[in-house]
Amino acid sequence: MLTSTLPPHRDWHLHTTLSDGFAAPEAVVQQAASQGLRSIAITDHDCLDAHLGGDLARLGAELGVQIVTGAELDCSVGDQETEVLAYHFDPAHPGLFEHLRAVQAQRWERFRFYCYGMAAKGHPIDPEAVIHCGARVLIKVHLYRALQAVGTKDIDY
Repeated sequence: MLTSTLPPHRDWHLHTTLSDGFAAPEAVVQQAASQGLRSIAITDHDCLDAHLGGDLARLGAELGVQIVTGAELDCSVGDQETEVLAYHFDPAHPGLFEHLRAVQAQRWERFRFYCYGMAAKGHPIDPEAVIHCGARVLIKVHLYRALQAVGTKDIDY
């Protein structure tokens, strides 16, 4: 049986609508406070936007929730790909920020490719409509949600 080494009043792996979560960063902090969490890390996929500007940290301080800077980063080692959770870094670091903007642009292009592929198979998805959902990082879950929204069921590809 696995047990966490973190006390139950912390959650250091949360996503927002900036990647594949269901709530905006501010709502995540508010919900964390309402559930008695004292420390959280928003770890959106390849996105630091929730941590820029300090607004989230200020909201957390007002609500008694420590906001830990975090992200879930795609990484490659040789031909192996994995995701790494990173914490306690400067989200405004120019090199990291520029790199993640490039990763996000690649993800958007790949997402458009997926949408056009689904349309060619009879499942039209307008990538521009999905892109405007508020996410900074588009991943396959956004495609699945878009397909579900138009009533597509039981896709066998």
